[in-house]
Amino acid sequence: MRDTLRQRLGWLHTWIGFVTGLLLCVIFAGGTLAVFNTEITRWMQPENSRLPSGLVPSPKALEAARQNLETLRAQGKQPFLSLPSARDPMLRVLQYDGHEFVGPALDPIDGQRINVRQTVGGQLFYNLHFTLWLGRDWGRRVVDMLGLAMLVGILSGIIIHLRLLLPDLVLFRPFAARARAWLDGHILAGVFFLPFIVGITYTGVIIHAAAVLPDGAAIHRQAGPMPTALKTPQALPHLTPMLTRAEAEFGAGQIGFFLFNPHHISAVRADGASFLMTRDEAEFRYEDGAFLRHVKHIGATTVLSQGFRGFHFARWTPLPLRWLYFLSGLGGTLLIASGLVLFLMRYRRRYGNTISFCLAESLVIAVLVGFVVAALGLFWTNRLLSATLASRVMWERNIFMAIWLFSLLHAWGLVLAKRAMSAWRQQLLAVTILGMGLPILDILTRSSWTVLLGRNIFCAIDCCALVVGMSAQAIHQRLNAPHQT
Repeated sequence: MRDTLRQRLGWLHTWIGFVTGLLLCVIFAGGTLAVFNTEITRWMQPENSRLPSGLVPSPKALEAARQNLETLRAQGKQPFLSLPSARDPMLRVLQYDGHEFVGPALDPIDGQRINVRQTVGGQLFYNLHFTLWLGRDWGRRVVDMLGLAMLVGILSGIIIHLRLLLPDLVLFRPFAARARAWLDGHILAGVFFLPFIVGITYTGVIIHAAAVLPDGAAIHRQAGPMPTALKTPQALPHLTPMLTRAEAEFGAGQIGFFLFNPHHISAVRADGASFLMTRDEAEFRYEDGAFLRHVKHIGATTVLSQGFRGFHFARWTPLPLRWLYFLSGLGGTLLIASGLVLFLMRYRRRYGNTISFCLAESLVIAVLVGFVVAALGLFWTNRLLSATLASRVMWERNIFMAIWLFSLLHAWGLVLAKRAMSAWRQQLLAVTILGMGLPILDILTRSSWTVLLGRNIFCAIDCCALVVGMSAQAIHQRLNAPHQT
């Protein structure tokens, strides 16, 4: 009876793992990179490398931001103002272009526009993780369903390997036969990162599932007249008094951005203000900037939801904990990736000559290696394209997708030609070249690199790219060994 259950769960684990694993690997990889989405954006805008973190916007800078907001609002757009933070020192006037948030960046001291290049930045990986680029509504639904499938796969995997879990952990054999080494790595990643993987998957599903958390939210809104919606945009009031008043409500440095709603202006509490990720806000009147009320979201259900969001988005985390999130996300990605490789090994002998298996292997190569090639290619594209190129954000996004699509077509062609191992080797070689060459590219394309060789985001990202390139080189060499052909 027990063996029958394990066999049936093994079938479920194998097939649900592969069918959903391709997209789940992309979601986990995108989420892992999105842990440092702000830092990636700063790397992709080297023009702001001299600005220190933690600056408080001056009245002069806020007035310059107000004028930029007025210009965009007069054009019929709906911008908002992002205030400087410990992770991003710039004052940003942003608008949503349908894919990314773009707009001018201002110096928080004097309000002068910083001529930073427009870029998709780390927001590209966040959107990929969040919606798979399928749109906010359908994308979130698909990602939530994949998250549920991930939980099913985790539970079935635990039951399957529970009996031999301790021996498998003790006898990790990275240099054994490939199937044994991949299985050991799959089990180790699943065990060591299990709490994080379950927690991050569960919270990712539940924060977008209204049916899971029934309507029990409460909003504490101070009494006051409800302003009427504006029929036509009017001049914005000065932002400095509103920021001062909002900080009196929530604390100095606790305001993240200004939103310009139809009825009122909202100064919204920063996402990283605390572990509980709230949308508490102070509301102001358009006519004169007078304070209307504060809005605080309270109630047991709401606080629970805020805790889930805080754990999942990790905007509050200090740098060491953010690195732990990054490494744990990488562990989850490796868990899924090793499962996909094990699937190919298991069915290669029986179905290796079929079209369906060739397609499966091509997709695995494109997801496991091609995605890394495209991500590194995006970093190279960011520095090689002209900083003043028109529609630069669109160019970066399209080149990323073109590289990724080419990796799939490249893998498909070689797999059909019975040269699957060549596809793995060649794309790993591309990762090696792009990863190990990125630090050199950074030095050659960033004028201030000589005074920024210490502990900063440029060195951190360059070092990560170097490690990725060296790891790809090591795997490439092992695949080149005679017994691997």
